[in-house]
Amino acid sequence: MHGALFKLPCRKTHKVMYSNKILQQITEDFPDETFLYPTGYEDCVVGLEYNSNVLIMDANKIIDKLIHEEEMTSIDAQEFFDYNIAGSKGEGYPIYIYIPVT
Repeated sequence: MHGALFKLPCRKTHKVMYSNKILQQITEDFPDETFLYPTGYEDCVVGLEYNSNVLIMDANKIIDKLIHEEEMTSIDAQEFFDYNIAGSKGEGYPIYIYIPVT
């Protein structure tokens, strides 16, 4: 289930990390926080919105995973993302950003 969200307890410092190590670092840095994100997309976390403690996720990376791992077309992946992942709204839900590929 791609759009499912689960809570993860989390602690505090600053380091640049990559892949799902970003989420791991955030949870270590903020151990008393609970973070929401779509299950299976831990490696798509790119940061934390500091004031609200909401995770920031790379929308392109999520769509790319849908295409390659779920064998969706790019159109189907975009629609799935828009409706089932980004379409999930609520307090503490992630912020999805577009990061251009260079």
